[in-house]
Amino acid sequence: MSAKVIETSALPRQVGKKKERISPLRSVLAGSTAGAVEIAITYPAEFAKTRAQLNERLTQGQKLPWPKFGPVWYAGCTTLIIGNSIKAGVRFVVFDQIKELLQDANGNLSGPKTVVAGLGAGVFESVLAVTPFESIKTTLIDDRKAAKPRLRGFLHAVPLIARERGIAGFYQGLVPTTLKQSLNSATRFGSYGALTRIALSYKKEGEKLGSTATFAIGGAAGAVTVYVTQPVDTIKTRMQSIEAKSLYRNSLHCTKKLVMEEGVFKLWSGAVPRLVRLRPLSSTIYVSFDDPTENTIYSSPKMANANQLTGSGAAVAEQNLKREEAFVEDIDFDKKNASGSGYVMTTYRSYNPEYSNGLEKKLVRRIDIRIMPLVVIIYIFSYLDRNSITQARLYGLQEDTNVTGAVYNTAISIFSVGYVIMQLPSTVLMTKLRPSIYLPGCMIAWAIVSGSTAAASSPAGLLVARFMLGIIEAPFYPGAVYFLSCWYTKKELGIRMAFLISGLLLSNAFAGLISAGILSGMDGVGNMAAWRWLFILEGLATIAIAIVALVFLPDYPATTKWLSEEEAIVAQGRLAKDAGSEDVLDEEKVSMLKGIKWALQDPRTWMFACLQMCASAAISYSHFFPTLISQLGFTNNTTTLLLTSPPYILAFLWSLGLALSADKMQTRSPHAAISMLVGIIGAILLIAVPIQYKYPRYAFTFLVASGSFGVYSSTYTWLSSTIIRPPVKRAAAIGIANTISNTAALFGGYFWLDIYSPAFRESWGCELAFMFLGLGCILTLRLVLQRANKAFDKLAAEIDPNDSVAMAALDDDSQRAVQNGFRYII
Repeated sequence: MSAKVIETSALPRQVGKKKERISPLRSVLAGSTAGAVEIAITYPAEFAKTRAQLNERLTQGQKLPWPKFGPVWYAGCTTLIIGNSIKAGVRFVVFDQIKELLQDANGNLSGPKTVVAGLGAGVFESVLAVTPFESIKTTLIDDRKAAKPRLRGFLHAVPLIARERGIAGFYQGLVPTTLKQSLNSATRFGSYGALTRIALSYKKEGEKLGSTATFAIGGAAGAVTVYVTQPVDTIKTRMQSIEAKSLYRNSLHCTKKLVMEEGVFKLWSGAVPRLVRLRPLSSTIYVSFDDPTENTIYSSPKMANANQLTGSGAAVAEQNLKREEAFVEDIDFDKKNASGSGYVMTTYRSYNPEYSNGLEKKLVRRIDIRIMPLVVIIYIFSYLDRNSITQARLYGLQEDTNVTGAVYNTAISIFSVGYVIMQLPSTVLMTKLRPSIYLPGCMIAWAIVSGSTAAASSPAGLLVARFMLGIIEAPFYPGAVYFLSCWYTKKELGIRMAFLISGLLLSNAFAGLISAGILSGMDGVGNMAAWRWLFILEGLATIAIAIVALVFLPDYPATTKWLSEEEAIVAQGRLAKDAGSEDVLDEEKVSMLKGIKWALQDPRTWMFACLQMCASAAISYSHFFPTLISQLGFTNNTTTLLLTSPPYILAFLWSLGLALSADKMQTRSPHAAISMLVGIIGAILLIAVPIQYKYPRYAFTFLVASGSFGVYSSTYTWLSSTIIRPPVKRAAAIGIANTISNTAALFGGYFWLDIYSPAFRESWGCELAFMFLGLGCILTLRLVLQRANKAFDKLAAEIDPNDSVAMAALDDDSQRAVQNGFRYII
């Protein structure tokens, strides 16, 4: 049979009258007018921002007094109005021209191309407008610090600067200014584009954004821009000061000197007043530039393509749009011939088996390459950020924040309070939103919160940061589990879940190595303790990974553009076949509340939840592992951190081997039980062996780490292959299990109180109790699923799948068992 499907790529993406593009003159007038009005109102905030960035020269920790509010607060205002008007015009003219070159047939820009256009606009505006006028403005504000200012205003300052400094005087700080403008434009247009596309995705077909929404999105884009670019803006201001030539050799020297002498947080001086000034600018410019009835920069694919084709062309175009806009297993390609899963499964079955199998193997390899590395890396950084506190404890976090032993345990546990609160709603929400935006967005948020922990100076500050981190990190792990289950079959999921959990293990393994490097070499840099640098640097690295994820993380097989038409069909068809029901592709129509209700009513949900809670309790030591290693008798902090890595590396290899074996044998319970027994043996030995035998006790931690994490990595795979349909019920079951699981962290943190040191026998005893309970859950689940499979065998032998009356009396799983031979993996 033919392996071909309907070809749509040859169709024109747009037919009909081309949309009129905005003229450069309109861009200049819109940008200039909005900029001039905004500056006249908010210039005191600009003065405050620049003054704060320049305020560093007084001795004995004193600050230059602020002048009384009056005309002095408008020094440089005229300069900024002129420069900013030119800058706004240049920005939009250049952006329009670059956009014209990069846009697709519908006039739309992708996220990366939007960033490129913004970067180009930023470079041009820096050279043509920003640097010279910013130099003049900064000189005027800096001059007002003197008791008798020399400069009277813009017209007086320009010839004076030209005589004393030459043309170079107008281009002081060109490099940081250009960098700031490039980042400024890229961040602003990129974030504006991303937020606009998100807003449009929630609009009905044909609806467009109004002025209010454009204003709000522009303001949000401006806020993001401020905090991303503020450090470069501060360096730019310093390099344009009157005394810059005598103080700094170049921008790098300026940066180093500022951080070493004044601290890293000085880079964000003036961020608040800059935010006050730029938020209305961002909002008003976009409202002025974008006609809400003609969204010319960003538009939904539905809006760009709808009603552009007629006849059969329109039908196939509609097919394309459905494929681009659908979520999860939502396909409705050709309403004339089929609906929903009918088209997918009819086409999938029409493929030659040899062709289909070969394509499937290639498809799985592509999915592995495209998805797994990125998901694992995100999980690594998730655990790095949440567990940085365990390494920071060895380097003075408790002393600097006045945190006692019990409060530290509370800081560990309170993370799980926020985590538990958001587990279920965030996981179910995942079925209705785009993972490619939702997960990286959460990642950026938790990176900011984690980095802000560096500013904690009291127990309250530390507890608030940990609680908020728990709320924001909650969506990732259960969301990732659900996400992978939407790409892989039951047979494939086990090893992929093991690789996902390997992110946790590698995070714990490399956290010691990374922390040892940061903590041993950063103490005192920028007048900050090393533990504060740990949070800042790991937070910045997390943001960088999140940006990569925004570009490369896909959504679902039905909506991923890097899949060919045949691959998209096979990707969905094989999942439907694996689920034992071809109408699984239509089950996104089940409401979230109904999915939650079904999951809550399923006893298997609670069995898996109990098992995962026991597994989580069994790994509670990981939050205190550096302390546990130090209590064995290893007193050097760097050595202690390095010794935390090998047990996790072995646990990583054990979990992968266990998953490979389980996938090959298509079993779950025997491997989970064996792994739990290994952990039990390790815990018993740690309780029994005296504290003076530090090397044997260290060796026993290898057993506990391997056994506990081996079970932890297998539970969700087992759950996802047991509670399969509908997808929203599967997501709810994962969310419930993970919620119950994380309650273990609420009490698990108190297993490891200081009063139990150095042997922590009581602590290991608590872990041992939960390991035995977890073993009981494994055996119970095995028994329940065995009985269910026997019942399926009996039904399959007694009931004819063509008997509609008998089939109607069966539940969903029983129907699949009779029709397609579905059985639970035990």
